[in-house]
Amino acid sequence: MRGIVLGFVSEVMFTKHVESIDGIEDVRKHDDHDRSKNKIDRDFLYRGQRVTVQLKSIQTNSLGFHDEEEVIYADVQNDASDSRRLNFNGKEITTVNYLRGDYDLLCTPLYPFTGEWDFAYKLNSSCQTWRSQKYPPEIAEHFLHGTEKITFPNLDKFGWTSDIHHVMKLLFQEKGWVMS
Repeated sequence: MRGIVLGFVSEVMFTKHVESIDGIEDVRKHDDHDRSKNKIDRDFLYRGQRVTVQLKSIQTNSLGFHDEEEVIYADVQNDASDSRRLNFNGKEITTVNYLRGDYDLLCTPLYPFTGEWDFAYKLNSSCQTWRSQKYPPEIAEHFLHGTEKITFPNLDKFGWTSDIHHVMKLLFQEKGWVMS
């Protein structure tokens, strides 16, 4: 129950957080009850482009401290709570995994590390792909892994950043968008 409540609070705090950032406007929440096609929690306009966000929590039971590196490490969930059916070249697959490109940014609150409502961001294209024998390789390469590693304070070890303007610059480069 604690995880569910923290997840709802995180979504509210994320909205407040991004609404206060210069250049972000028109933050929208999406219907949590129809995820058959929509795999995003929020989207917003940033310099004229609509950016999609999947908000996921740090799995608090995975928190640990690495003495040699002096970092806290954890896993961030990166799969859905509900399944959907996908068709790959005539083969139907039911999965909770996200696909490469289902959203632009993976976002997680840093609250379990800091006690503050700051957030870390990672490009969808930087997320790990699924490495399971459950799917043939030509299909598995499209699925994102169900968890992403994160460390604090050095977020960049696994491709995270708390600088939304930096991750937006990378996203604009990746998509070929021009910053207005």
